[in-house]
Parts: sequence; structure tokens; C-alpha cells
Amino acid sequence: DLFSKQKIPNEVAVSLFRLQREADSNRKLYENFSTRLGEVQQQVSLTLPNTRIVASAIVTHDPSYPPSLLIMAFSSLFGLGLGTATAIAREHLVGGFASAAQLEAVTGLSMLATIPSYDKKDPHDAILNAPFSRYSESVRRLRIGVETTLAELSSKTILVTSTEPGEGKSTVAISLARAIATAGHTTLLVDSDLRHPSVERMVGIRSKENLAELLPFVTDELDLPSCLGLDKSGLKILTASVTNKEASDILVGSANYAQLLAMACANFEYVVIDCPPIGYVVDAKIMSRFADLILYVVKQNSTSQQDAVSGMRQIVSGNNYPPVSVVLNNAHDPLGGYYYRDSRYNAYYKPAI
Repeated sequence: DLFSKQKIPNEVAVSLFRLQREADSNRKLYENFSTRLGEVQQQVSLTLPNTRIVASAIVTHDPSYPPSLLIMAFSSLFGLGLGTATAIAREHLVGGFASAAQLEAVTGLSMLATIPSYDKKDPHDAILNAPFSRYSESVRRLRIGVETTLAELSSKTILVTSTEPGEGKSTVAISLARAIATAGHTTLLVDSDLRHPSVERMVGIRSKENLAELLPFVTDELDLPSCLGLDKSGLKILTASVTNKEASDILVGSANYAQLLAMACANFEYVVIDCPPIGYVVDAKIMSRFADLILYVVKQNSTSQQDAVSGMRQIVSGNNYPPVSVVLNNAHDPLGGYYYRDSRYNAYYKPAI
């Protein structure tokens, strides 16, 4: 409209219209190239897959990995092997004795009796209060074994020891002495544990003279029976007290102690000596030369096999050691588990009252 109102030459008007068409054409061409550039940039940013789906996957019910059955099989074998190795190591290295057969096999010593655990207080009283109990029957079996072993000997001195405290050696010594006394034999129980005496505390009887005080005055004129205490089973008892004046191993190794035991053997058929554990002190080793039979008490599933064997070696070291027999104490499966576990024999045993 503006050009139409102006009076310009025709040549100029033609040039303007030509330039306008060229500008419109170039603008359209620019917009086209700009659109193509945006499409190319979008295609470059896309990641094209190098695979294609041929067929849909089949869904399975069981996983293909990991192989569960193979893992379970190897785990079971590994656990079985580890458990077996642990059991063997515990049984033969650090574990206790589980049965009488194992105790005999490891120590190489004869087994005189297996004493079962007692569910009442003061098992050493069972011989008197519950004579028909399993515990009393086992003690009587021990008494018969002792009598058989010492049948050929004129002096019958029995020394009772163990590896460590708490295995029940004093209980076994008192029970055995009472069983022998109730069988009609004159019996003396000597508490020679001068470090930790327990007979007086357990039986509630104190002898008129205790061992430590009596030893310095032992002579041929000593009236030994008058110095003793009397148990209701007929058992004579010589109790002891802790001594601080002189070492206990010197007292039990003295000539006076040997003379005292000789006098005891002259006055009694059986002498039972309760001595300290051999795994802790040397007293039992010293007193072993005065014994005719040594009873080595081992608590079931408690005493280390290495410690027990080491203690027994101390007893049997040398040339002139007395016979040594083992007693498995506090057993939950007495006599191999057959006789007592069978319900047919329950009527033979009466519980303690």
C-alpha cells in the first residue's frame, strides 16, 4: 500500500518485490533446516538396541541359579565333617569321660564301679537312709570289688583321690567306708586332706583328736581307738583340721604318719583314706606308698581327659606303686545304661525317703 501511494519508478518497484520473494523463500528454507537439525539432534541422543525379541521367555517354577540342592549338599557335608571333627577333638583332647568303657580304654585301668548321680541331698547318707536305692547298690558293688581285690592281703588300706576338687572323692570315700562297716568289718575312715578337710562337715562327727594334732604324739603307747569318733554305721572316723604350722605334705610323709597307719591296720580290717586331689597338690602322691589299693574317682563328663591321665601317671610312676582302679562318679548312665534304665528292674530299687 505504501509503495502504491508513492510515485517511484517501475524498475525500483520490481526490484523490491523480487527481493521480498527471495527473503520469504530464504526464511522458509531456514525454518526447514532448523526443523531438520532438531530432529537429527533427537535421533543422536537415542540409544538404539542391538537385539530384538524373537520369542517371549517361558516362566519356570524353580530358580535356575543358585543351585540350591548342590549348596545344601555341600553345606550338609561340611557341617557333618566339622561336627565330627569337633566331637573327636573334644572327646580325645579336652572333653570328659562319657562312659565307663571310654574311661577304661583311655586310662588302661580297671573299673571297679560306676556310681550314679543321686537326686537327694547328702548322697553319702544313702547307705544308711536309702539302702535299696541305685546309689547304695552301686556303692555295694564297689565294696565287693574292693574286697575281691584285697582278699589276698593282710593289710587293707584304701586311698581315695581324684584329679581335681568337686569330683566327689570324699563322698565316695565316706559311702564306701560306711558300706564296709555295715557289712560287718571293722573300718576306719581317715581324713588326710589337711588342706581342705571335709569329712567332719559331711558326716557331722568330730573325732576326739584330729589328725594334725595327733601326729606329733604318735608313739607305741598311743591308744588309737580312744581318739576316734563313732559313726552310726559303726564306722570309726579320724577327722582332720587345716594346719598352718607345718606343710601338709611334710606331715603325711613323716614317720609318725606311717606309724599311725600301721597302728590303724593293726586295729581295723579296712582303713579308708580320704586324701587331696592329686592334680593340685603332692599329698596324694606321697600317701600312695602307704596304700594297698588306690581308687581314682572321675566325675562323668566333667574331668578333662588330659588332666585325668596326667594325674594317674603321677600315681603309677615308679616301680612300687599299689594297684589303681578307677571309679566313674555322678554317672547318668550307670552300668552301661542297661540294667537301671530297663523298667522291668524298677521294682528292685526304692527311692530315698
